[in-house]
Amino acid sequence: VLTLCRPVDSRLEHVDFESLLQCLSVTRLLQRRVIFIADKLSVLSRCAHSALALLYPFTWQHTFVPVLPANMLDICCSPTPFVMGALSPSLPEVLDMPIEEVSPFKGAI
Repeated sequence: VLTLCRPVDSRLEHVDFESLLQCLSVTRLLQRRVIFIADKLSVLSRCAHSALALLYPFTWQHTFVPVLPANMLDICCSPTPFVMGALSPSLPEVLDMPIEEVSPFKGAI
């Protein structure tokens, strides 16, 4: 009998994911559209990149735009799965768009 085991990956060993996973469930990432909303550009970019990093050892194979410029918000109407980020002043415009099954995520992680 030959047993193969993958070594334990310690990259995420000391990270507490509880608050993130309560807000951003697996169903929101499973072939869905997710828009991160933040007041600050640095927070927005970090949250979007962090969410995708948490998929490790898997990778996001769909559209990823961590910071979407205000003049390109119509991309949120894309029929494909995506993870995008937008600044808070853009939220009313995003919510008025004809978007199917979007999970606007505004919360503290």
